[in-house]
Amino acid sequence: KTGRGSGTVTSTPPGINCGSQCLMTFGKGTAVTLTAIPATGSEFAEWGDGCAGQNVACLLTLDADTHVTATFSGCIADRDSDTDADGSDLYLLAAGFQGACLSEFAAAFGR
Repeated sequence: KTGRGSGTVTSTPPGINCGSQCLMTFGKGTAVTLTAIPATGSEFAEWGDGCAGQNVACLLTLDADTHVTATFSGCIADRDSDTDADGSDLYLLAAGFQGACLSEFAAAFGR
């Protein structure tokens, strides 16, 4: 797991259920689905390495040792702030946030 957020990666078949890093052995040719589950205040950003380009659920058929990275972004902690001409604060949510982060941002700032 990388990024400023946090979360868990789980697998089907069962075996992987971890936060920052883990290692699991599956038999050659095993079809494995990895699922990224962001913690409260975080959002899944992307897969890297063996799952690069896939969505929240990563489908793999293991024919060799495979390294996978899940990146989680923090929501409110990843915002930038600035001041508007009238002195009020402006909060800019980093590009790419959606779903849980947008809901958290709206709740925190009444938007």
